[in-house]
Amino acid sequence: MRLDPARCIGVASGPLSWGMARIFLVEDSAALQESFRRVLTGMGHNVIVFGRAEAAWDAIEERCPDLLVTDVVLPKRSGIELVAQVREVHSRLELPIVIVSSLDATEQVSQGYAAGADDYLLKPVKEAELRARVMVLLKRTEHAQDETSEGTWSRYERGLLLGHGEGVTIHRARRCGDGLDVVLKAVTPNAPEEVVARLLGEAELLRDLGELPGVVKVRDVGEDGGCAYYATRWVPGDTLRARLDASATGQLSQLEAARIARGLVRSLAALAEVEVVHGDVKPSNLVLADADESTVLIDFGQSYRLGTTPKRGGTLAYLAPEIVKGQPVTVMADLYAFGVLLFESLAGCFP
Repeated sequence: MRLDPARCIGVASGPLSWGMARIFLVEDSAALQESFRRVLTGMGHNVIVFGRAEAAWDAIEERCPDLLVTDVVLPKRSGIELVAQVREVHSRLELPIVIVSSLDATEQVSQGYAAGADDYLLKPVKEAELRARVMVLLKRTEHAQDETSEGTWSRYERGLLLGHGEGVTIHRARRCGDGLDVVLKAVTPNAPEEVVARLLGEAELLRDLGELPGVVKVRDVGEDGGCAYYATRWVPGDTLRARLDASATGQLSQLEAARIARGLVRSLAALAEVEVVHGDVKPSNLVLADADESTVLIDFGQSYRLGTTPKRGGTLAYLAPEIVKGQPVTVMADLYAFGVLLFESLAGCFP
């Protein structure tokens, strides 16, 4: 599942946010980082900056952005190599890519397009040109999503697309009638029966959990727009991943990390009591609520009950060895992921 809860930042009332995109910028020049960031944030977008291709790829693996902007000449791996690697797993409609480079030879530009870039801009880039190219590519993606989106919805007004996966989309939405803000997870039109069954099974598991501390709550399950769906409570706030990305060092203070760890442990302990494994504990699945900085565990797409067959998936960096090896899994798998998450929060890197 390509879920981006970090795009959920905002208030729980007022107009839905429709236009903000999440952009990864890969550039090793501090001056150009600041210049490009200023232009893109000025357009209302959320910009995450990386100085190396390797770091950008790790972040893309965890959650796909809406747009990738990259230089070619980078430390160690080049931007061309990054583009080619991205295209192995993401189509042009899933993730448009803009190369920004001072390399202007015809052969070099051709290599960029051949690797999978959608656009190639030469430095120095005019701000108006960068804004125009970014706008065109994001509009193209939005248009493609509209063409493949579900039919007319009567119960919900769907807003920003937060994520997508095989046969599933996730939107911020508002329920018609009472104005309740939710996160809406729905199957796509003509999705296979197994996808529908998987989504409804996930909804049933969440409903059965009831009011566990720090676990996202299901508000509604049903069918609308010709598609099965379930809706969970909208939690305004940063994800832990967004908080780490916003830090200059990628770290938290010991006090903040301890507070977040205490909230997450409480949720994992409650899940263990009812013999449920979350299966995908990671920074982008932990929301830090704006209201009181409490932690809320989201995205139960990889969750399962003990005694049932574990689901295949999750983010490799946080997966316990027994999951990778296909061995029997216990609630200790979530504790392993918690340890990786806490280490990353304190050290700014993986163990």
